Amino acid sequence: MRDFWLLTASGVLAKLADGLMLFLVPLAMLHASGSVAVAVASFAARGAAYAVAPMIGFVIDRYDRKYTYVVSQGLQAGCLALVALNLDNVLVAVILLAVSGLGGVVSNISSFYVLIPDMVAPERLSKALSRYGALTEAAKMTAPLIAGVLTAWVGGFRAVAAVAGLYVISCAVAMALERISDGMAPNLKLNRHSLGEGFRHLRKSQGLIALVAAMAFSNLGVGAMDTIYVTQMAHGGLDSTRIGILATVAGLCGVAGIWFADRLGRRHTIVRRILGWQVIVLIGAIGLTMPHPVIATGCFCLISFGLGGSNMNSIRYRQDSIPREVAGRVNAAMRMFIAGSVPISGLLFGAFSASTSQEWHWIPVVSFTAIGVVVWWRFSRLASKREVFAAV
Repeated sequence: MRDFWLLTASGVLAKLADGLMLFLVPLAMLHASGSVAVAVASFAARGAAYAVAPMIGFVIDRYDRKYTYVVSQGLQAGCLALVALNLDNVLVAVILLAVSGLGGVVSNISSFYVLIPDMVAPERLSKALSRYGALTEAAKMTAPLIAGVLTAWVGGFRAVAAVAGLYVISCAVAMALERISDGMAPNLKLNRHSLGEGFRHLRKSQGLIALVAAMAFSNLGVGAMDTIYVTQMAHGGLDSTRIGILATVAGLCGVAGIWFADRLGRRHTIVRRILGWQVIVLIGAIGLTMPHPVIATGCFCLISFGLGGSNMNSIRYRQDSIPREVAGRVNAAMRMFIAGSVPISGLLFGAFSASTSQEWHWIPVVSFTAIGVVVWWRFSRLASKREVFAAV
């Protein structure tokens, strides 16, 4: 378990950096542009990396997975250091955030979907995922409060530079991993066939396709909720420290969701558990339509709780469904649509907030979240019928 805990330590530092960046960069962009839409849309550029997901999956499957993870953290450190020097130049900052997103995608896929399954025995995998997810999410939970105090204390430039330093430390910790997780396909050649393998495997699985569709629609609705909440509260005149406290409470709810992901509904199939967590997210999204700050914060907490449980169960579902030798490419293909919808969510909300009155801002959030629930509900019905038929 030594490697697992080293990876967890590195992941905690990286997640803390992610959370600080999620808070600091939109506020810096809001200060530079004076527009909520620009602030949300600029940070959404980080998700543009999913446009080259097949190439990212190839790299993860082909090359040493430890050093691929290490390089991903180093890339993010370099980009954030340059962002700190260009906070007053929105265009340059957006480009750097987009490049840093490449490291974020590799880091996320390598840790959850590749390195942890390599390090942990199958019978201990659920507990390991729960521990890793809860600890990294707890780090993210503390980020808003730290970021709020840090911004007020040292200013935007030094705060963003500190984020780059956290990525450097995360990279150094990962270097201490003793076991080198070799690529599952070291002889893999860079060609159309190898790049398309993830999509071909994905097309063969009805469950994975349904999961991609459900999660992508859900993310179109609530994928950018952290950034939306921070910028909305700041635009409403709330100071950074108070925003940090409220966002930390919501983050704690996300940790609770991760912790209870494999503890609630144990008697149900994982397909049913995912559906239940998605319904919780939808209830929170509907509650956001009520224009009251306290209700909005409560619903944001409920969404965080539901997303924590939904994400953990969906990760476990993927690990049970995808062979290890193509794990990088298949998960990259899936993340291309699932996580790639997050920046679109920010753009949609930005467009609605810029062109409509406040009561219409939440239309894309509620509508797309509801579509995601319906898609997975439909698949769960089909899966239940197949189980009954097989039993007969």
